[in-house]
Amino acid sequence: MTVTTEMQKLMDQLLAEVADIKLMQAHPPITIDPGKQTQGHSRVSPRVYTLQEKMEMRMGWIPNRPPSSFASVEYHRLNDKVFVWVLTKEEQSVVLEDEHALFPSDALITKVRMMGG
Repeated sequence: MTVTTEMQKLMDQLLAEVADIKLMQAHPPITIDPGKQTQGHSRVSPRVYTLQEKMEMRMGWIPNRPPSSFASVEYHRLNDKVFVWVLTKEEQSVVLEDEHALFPSDALITKVRMMGG
């Protein structure tokens, strides 16, 4: 049987498609579908930031260092509230309260900035 040029092109095309299918099977695409596993790959959970990290990012502070105007800043969560304890360099203690779902809220950021943060 003689293979014509047209038949050879068709066979080459089919072989290329089979190679593509094998490549897809060896390296399946990862799709982002919350909470669902896809072809043996699990979705990576988003990073959960601490209260301190959230505040530092929002305020533009250097990580793990209190701002220069404060001696110390501490964060504590109790139920749905977050309490921010600020100790100033003038030895004044201030406790600010915020909703956990909104932390750090615009109102809290404004209060901290007015204190010199």
